[in-house]
Amino acid sequence: MIPKPLRKYWAYRDELSIENGLIMKGQRIVIPKVERQNILNTVHEAHQGIIKSQLRAKTCVFWHNINDDIEEMTRSCDICQSYGKSQPSEPMKPHVLPNGPWQTIAADIFFLDDEKYLLIADYYSKYTILRKIPKGHSNSCNTIVYLLKNIFAEQGIPETLISDNGPHFNSETFRNFSNDWNFTHTTSSLRYPQSNGFIERNIQTVKRTIKKAKQSNTDIQKALMILRVTPIDHHLPSPAELLYGRKIRTTLPTKINNNATDKDEIRQRFDARQDQQRQHYDKNTHKLAPLHNGQPIYIQNQSNTKKQWVPGTVQSKSTEPRSYIVQTENGQTLRRNRRQLKEGGKKRVTFELEASTEAPGKEQNSPLIKQTTNEPNVTTQPYRTRSGRAVNKPTKLDL
Repeated sequence: MIPKPLRKYWAYRDELSIENGLIMKGQRIVIPKVERQNILNTVHEAHQGIIKSQLRAKTCVFWHNINDDIEEMTRSCDICQSYGKSQPSEPMKPHVLPNGPWQTIAADIFFLDDEKYLLIADYYSKYTILRKIPKGHSNSCNTIVYLLKNIFAEQGIPETLISDNGPHFNSETFRNFSNDWNFTHTTSSLRYPQSNGFIERNIQTVKRTIKKAKQSNTDIQKALMILRVTPIDHHLPSPAELLYGRKIRTTLPTKINNNATDKDEIRQRFDARQDQQRQHYDKNTHKLAPLHNGQPIYIQNQSNTKKQWVPGTVQSKSTEPRSYIVQTENGQTLRRNRRQLKEGGKKRVTFELEASTEAPGKEQNSPLIKQTTNEPNVTTQPYRTRSGRAVNKPTKLDL
């Protein structure tokens, strides 16, 4: 019968031997129980990891379950745990995809080339909106709120806004803003940007786009526009089309269709509405006569509040509707609307007389010759109406 303390070594019986009074397992010394803690401290004195400590012990010492004892000691070492590696990533837990555009958005702030930016990204359409934070206001929560208000005024108020716990978002001012504008503000875990990985990936993409645009001397706003109109993949349309429900015009020739089902009805209503507005406006208007090249005019000065009229001359008719190219007395050439021009200056009137066939001395009664006199017209005798009232015709100058 094998004693109980020796049973654990039965599997190694062929490797055990005695050398100089020491029990050996091959080239390794079998350590008695009373010395094992000291050996463990010696093996781990450099605070190496579990594997390295086990490899070191494997070269010289042995006892049953030595590897387990080394692993347990390393895991319980405070110094080793404080310098341990980060834990591996957990399985992805993505945010629930919203049912439509601009329901859930993410916001974050990043730095690039000594400039601070606010980036907004829509979870549904992946559409990004970039705003530069003015220098001197980068640490102000009021500036972030002001920029978000401008964006919400254009795009509408989302149901949920997700951000980190930065001081711009974790403040009383921002909480009041979310309550006043009626949206839910959700924050990610502190110091854990992966929990808001969607906006972090968009920040990396926008940063690369801006850097490449600067290096290639490309307009940054044009580069960002191209980013928004590029399809997400072979089966999904562009972020702009997902957000706005239509294609937007770019530098590439693109056919853009109006896919609204009631587009004809909408067009008729707009035409009727515009016609009604035109009729209402035209009640108090009158059409101005066209002007001719070289015609003297008066030009209304729009640069002062009095809007006085100054003399000028028509040079030519502009290609724009109801516009003329005019020249002022000091030689300045301007383009003005017909309403800002009025006829002026003295007009030279000429009469074309027909040759008379009557004898000299006779009074000529040609309809083209108007007899004038410097004396006022003499009125005829007053006449009486049927009621007996006397009526005198007024005296008029024959001009």
